[in-house]
Amino acid sequence: MKWFKHQTENNSFIFKLVELFGGDGYLIYYRTREMIAEEFDIKNPGKAQFSVKKMTNFIQVSAGKLRKVLNFLTKSEQIFAEFIDNGVPSINLYDPELQELTDEYTTKKIGTVSGQTPDNVRKKSPQIRLDKIRTDKNRTDKSTISGKPDDIPYGEIISYLNKKTGKHYQPDKETNRKWIRARWREGFRIDDFRRVIDNKCSDWLNDVVNDKFLRPETLFGNKFEGYLNQKRIDPRLAGLGPAGKQTAIAGLEWLERSKDEE
Repeated sequence: MKWFKHQTENNSFIFKLVELFGGDGYLIYYRTREMIAEEFDIKNPGKAQFSVKKMTNFIQVSAGKLRKVLNFLTKSEQIFAEFIDNGVPSINLYDPELQELTDEYTTKKIGTVSGQTPDNVRKKSPQIRLDKIRTDKNRTDKSTISGKPDDIPYGEIISYLNKKTGKHYQPDKETNRKWIRARWREGFRIDDFRRVIDNKCSDWLNDVVNDKFLRPETLFGNKFEGYLNQKRIDPRLAGLGPAGKQTAIAGLEWLERSKDEE
């Protein structure tokens, strides 16, 4: 596609989008349209598929924020998003208004290829795609849609947490599962959960104040992505206060120098 215009006639929708999600909502909306336009196929207009990772890297937002905004856009029938996971978390996208935002040349091409007038194409596409999404949701990847126990490895994640912390959380309890399910639906996978557990165990495991926070509701809550991307602490310093860490670091440096001199 050569170009598309930013909307000016649908101010109520844009205001609501910004009210709910701030500038990120506006950014995700138009950057998603840019991505769809970049992949424009004259035989399949307005449709594209991208991995969650590619979209978050391109738009520079978290997977959680991307999902929330795309779900809102789907409900608003602006852009339809279908989350799938066939080994790589991905999103099927359809923009029903994209044909109306193309230049005259592209619009004529759509009519030539499909055998329909541009008006007929525009009128039929949104409902056709909406019906397809509703049908696909009943038969495709259930790990994203339903979060059934056999699709999300609750047991493996909770077992790893118990092993690292010496605690005894139950993988079949909904109070533990809901946090895992929420993050899983945002596109995070088992290696991410393990890394978060490892990162926070390094911080809190032997800390009498913070040890209590080594629990599913804290580790897998809204700060999950921050915990995932934090810098790892040397496990030998875990549980030490600022003064203790400073002393330990000095001792470890001295030990390394001694080894070098031998």
